[in-house]
Amino acid sequence: MQGIPNLWGERYEFSDLTLWRKIASVTAAGGALVFVLLVGLILPSKELDIYHSAPSTPVEATQQTYHVQVEHGYVRYVTQKEADDLIFWRNLTGPTVGGLLVVAALVLLTYRHRVKRVA
Repeated sequence: MQGIPNLWGERYEFSDLTLWRKIASVTAAGGALVFVLLVGLILPSKELDIYHSAPSTPVEATQQTYHVQVEHGYVRYVTQKEADDLIFWRNLTGPTVGGLLVVAALVLLTYRHRVKRVA
């Protein structure tokens, strides 16, 4: 059995979808992929930079006194600006990708075949 399953146990082909469902699902899934590839790589890069360059104890002289956890819980101390920047990317990346994928899944999972009535 092939095709995409919906919430009611039916299966359908992507070509059966209405035009708006095709556009919505491809746009949402594509947007999530583009977001992960272009923007989502910024967060791991920032965490790696902090992990390798920030001190593991507070340094008053450089104002690196803000506690952040990076790379599986390692504690590093950064400036307020760096901490705010890291929090911004953490708050942006996950919900945006997750939201786009949820939209794509709902569009695909809630489709039902329309039964054509014969007059």
